[in-house]
Amino acid sequence: MERAAHHALMQEVAAAGGETVPFTTDGCSGGLSAIWRQMSGKYGADGGPPFEACCIAHDRLYHNAAGIGGADPIASEEAVLAAASQRARLAADQALRRCVERNLSGKDPTIANLASPVATAIYAAVRFGGAPCSGLSWRWGYGYRPCRGNFTR
Repeated sequence: MERAAHHALMQEVAAAGGETVPFTTDGCSGGLSAIWRQMSGKYGADGGPPFEACCIAHDRLYHNAAGIGGADPIASEEAVLAAASQRARLAADQALRRCVERNLSGKDPTIANLASPVATAIYAAVRFGGAPCSGLSWRWGYGYRPCRGNFTR
């Protein structure tokens, strides 16, 4: 099912000529950055989670579907692009997990033991909620027009 969604996304990428809307980020999605700031009492760049830069780097890849696709591929290329998009999303999510774990484990020893469980939970959340064509604002390829049709999981 996810491959079909990546295929539909590649059609939207081609229709847009590979051009996205301007990049936006909410830091760590799902309200994580906002909740972290509220609980820490710190706002602005210094108030986010210690791994927020990991989330923003991940958002950059999600925004433009890692730059995969472009103007008007031939039909045989669409399947190749969809497979590349699926692999790139998995790689982006795995990189996020590693980055979160590295950033938490290198901080205060009192939270270092939480690094792996937090990183795993974030990874699971983005795998579940970040599929292309889901209609969610943080989906893979969110810089493109939402996919036509119903490709929810």
